[in-house]
Amino acid sequence: MLRRGSLALASAALVVCLAWFASRPRPVAAVGGTRPGPPATNGKRPARPRAAFDVAVISDLNDGYGSTRYGPAVHSAVRALTERFHPRLLLITGDMVAGQKRGVDAPAMWRGFHRAVTDPLRGAGILLAPAPGNHDASPGFVEERAEYVRQWSDKRSALAFIDASHYPLRYSFTFEGAFFLALDATSVGPLSTAQRAWVDQQLQSAAGYDLKIAFGHLPLYPIAHGREFETLRDPALERLFARHGVEAYLSGHHHAYYPGKTSTLRHLAMPCLGGGARPLIGTRSRSSQALVLLHVESSELAQVEAYAAPDYGVPIARSTLPAQIKLGRHVLTRDDLTLEEESDTPLSARSR
Repeated sequence: MLRRGSLALASAALVVCLAWFASRPRPVAAVGGTRPGPPATNGKRPARPRAAFDVAVISDLNDGYGSTRYGPAVHSAVRALTERFHPRLLLITGDMVAGQKRGVDAPAMWRGFHRAVTDPLRGAGILLAPAPGNHDASPGFVEERAEYVRQWSDKRSALAFIDASHYPLRYSFTFEGAFFLALDATSVGPLSTAQRAWVDQQLQSAAGYDLKIAFGHLPLYPIAHGREFETLRDPALERLFARHGVEAYLSGHHHAYYPGKTSTLRHLAMPCLGGGARPLIGTRSRSSQALVLLHVESSELAQVEAYAAPDYGVPIARSTLPAQIKLGRHVLTRDDLTLEEESDTPLSARSR
């Protein structure tokens, strides 16, 4: 009897200890680190990312005004994404259709885009995150802008939204422990006061995410010949990105590929897949039509590579791009160079 009583007491003590151990307060590690991070706006802690994943980016797929058809580079890019690269997330930095002109048939253009791009990508299980371009949703073309909202509200992917109250014009979401911020950057000039305040609030809420990426249509810096002055001209936004630890801003509109950086931010200028490829400032050759893959590893943007049409088989070599892009006081340095190296490397691109 004494032995059975002792066993019963020991069993009861063990149950109490196990219950306390399971319920004890524990710190939640921030993404990619060991420190606690603040909750996001949905009340959840940032999830720990997988060891590695890829995010694809495409931009400026449109052709002539009103066009409902897409060129070979677009169709082959869709095949490469669905048959070879297999990303689970695709960002689009604007200009999916060819609007911004009175009298175009916006619903017909979007039907053509969905048939050529949206539907096959969604059919392959790829999540789509669009940002509006000036030819999709220019504020000066109210009906086209409303059509953009209708189309992407109907085709909305199951993203892990943090704030979708202004989707698909601007919104935030998470993917594999990284934070993404889509901007309504369709017009030359700084973001509105309301949108910049929203950006600030979103990035404050994302403090626990080690990797933060923003994307929109117009770039912060001049990139291409012929569009030197078509930028956001928004140093306050760049300072906001720096203060909140944004890793990169991805943009379209200039139709020229450049993986650049400043001392505080990476700038990815996207090549186009549609018509109108342009030369980089300081060069003569037109940029290749291409798609871009971002490789994320251990909460870091470890690699950025552009793959050129028609087969998207080989990355565009950094050595074919200028060491810097300069226009007045605006300077971007190629992302594989240190800022100290920039003055020792010629500005002009090497021969392709």
